[in-house]
Amino acid sequence: MVIKIGKASGSFRSALDYNESKVSKGLAELILAEGVDKSTEGKIGSVLQRLENGSKAARNLCFHMSVNPSPADRCTEGQVLELIRQAMADLGYGSQPYAVFRHHDIERQHYHVVSVRCDAKGDRISSWHDRQKLQVLMRRLGPELGFTVGGQAQLDAGLHLSDTEADALIRQLRTSVRRSKNPGHFRSGEEVMPQIRSILRHALGYDFISVAEFKMILQDYGLNLSMGKDNLSYTVNGMDLNGRKSTKPFTSEEIGIDLPSAMKVAISYGKHARSSSVNEKRDRLYRRLSWHRRNTRSLCALRVFLSDDGVSLQLQRTKSRITGVHLIDHKTHSVFSGPSVWFSADTADNYRRFDAAHLKPATRTASKLVATELLSLSFGGTGGGSAGSAGNSDDERRKKKEAFMSMMAELNIADWNVADSNVAAL
Repeated sequence: MVIKIGKASGSFRSALDYNESKVSKGLAELILAEGVDKSTEGKIGSVLQRLENGSKAARNLCFHMSVNPSPADRCTEGQVLELIRQAMADLGYGSQPYAVFRHHDIERQHYHVVSVRCDAKGDRISSWHDRQKLQVLMRRLGPELGFTVGGQAQLDAGLHLSDTEADALIRQLRTSVRRSKNPGHFRSGEEVMPQIRSILRHALGYDFISVAEFKMILQDYGLNLSMGKDNLSYTVNGMDLNGRKSTKPFTSEEIGIDLPSAMKVAISYGKHARSSSVNEKRDRLYRRLSWHRRNTRSLCALRVFLSDDGVSLQLQRTKSRITGVHLIDHKTHSVFSGPSVWFSADTADNYRRFDAAHLKPATRTASKLVATELLSLSFGGTGGGSAGSAGNSDDERRKKKEAFMSMMAELNIADWNVADSNVAAL
């Protein structure tokens, strides 16, 4: 079940005209006129027009809400109408006249509700926290009325998500990713499908603006995202800590998640978040990156230190140089390009050349595995993020850092011990 309230705009007349045009085409029916005589459709407009004319507010008086049961929901139309009545009451429209239309212009039957955002006294009805009120109501009534909140039923059934359902799902995931337990790195020895579903839902709550960035997030969790043979769908398979594929590829239908629809909406949310001029997440990442850069000139060391801080350093490169940099902050669930935090591809390539001059190839290769292991431990990894494994994870992280620092001793840099003490203090 998905309920979406349209943005307040103009007069109620546009929403009513839209629904009445569907009725005239045989694609909808008026099934409820609360507080209004149902005998003629014209009287609905008259009653709502009187309220709008008496409003003290001059603009944006249209209230238009859509109620979208999933094919997997088990509620009757009577239960849907009961949900609408309780929702309207909780939103402040309990004594307000409103009309409910049943639509069947698409395969899935759904409902539209039309009213005005002012009461009989001419006062505007507050829209403060409307979405939060609806979420509380739907979670309370879901078990009683036989529906599942958000797009979860469609996800579990592997059904195609409409734009409305995908939008509600991503908003739900973006909220839950801040509160839910981190799923940790994919573990090959355990049941595969629940892990893949859990990681995908978690990753869809991140701020990202492209399929490539989403793929980077999944790689940190041990999943590989590939384009299907039809260039329209996607497949996902698990990987071990060395980045080698450890499962067969699974399609969206096998996983039960409509990835193309969900990713499309998630990317639009990510672009909106990225365009904000005040970005606390970016500022936090810049501060952490600057701190670590002051303490080392080695790309291998920088990658390890950032991983222990919950940040993944992703590099795009050719055989001869680094061509692109992205950083994924798993503590704020965000992806940023290197230049946005003043760490360009040229700067990263200077760090790479330093390693090429001072580190053995085996050390450079080993540092990537250490970084992956530390990142996995930093957000729950092998312990699954449970409270009982927190102490063990801390011990493992400390041992891995000590082993890495011993391995890096071949650098033989005078100020390396200073850098070591600074990192140990983080």
